[in-house]
Amino acid sequence: MKVKLFDVNRAQPVLRKLLDQKMPIKVAFKLGRFVKALNEVYESLEVQRVALVEKYGEKLEDGSHRVTGENTIPFQAEFGELLQVDTEIITEALDMDALENVELTALEALALEPFLVEEKS
Repeated sequence: MKVKLFDVNRAQPVLRKLLDQKMPIKVAFKLGRFVKALNEVYESLEVQRVALVEKYGEKLEDGSHRVTGENTIPFQAEFGELLQVDTEIITEALDMDALENVELTALEALALEPFLVEEKS
C-alpha cells in the first residue's frame, strides 16, 4: 500500500484509539498487524522530526529543544516536505465493514480513509 507520510502521521492518534476498543478477535488481530506495520514507518518519521527540531530549535535547560520565532517557518517547510514523501507499507488495508461497530468521529474516519477498503459482497 502506497501512502504519504502525512497520512501515517495523521492516523496515529486514531489508531491508538482503535487499539483500545473491544472488537472481535480476528479484527483485533488484523488491526494489530496493521498498526505494527504503520508504527515502523511512523517511528522513522518521528526520528526525522526530532532531528529537524534539533536543527531548527534552541536547546532548553532540560536538554530538550523547542522551535520558536524565525526558525518556525523553515522547520514547518522542511517537515511539510517530508510529510509529502510517498512510502510503501507492506500490509493489507483495513476492512471498513469489520470496523462497523467502532465509534469514530468524522475527522477520525477521514484520518483513516487512505487505509480503509470497503469489502464488496
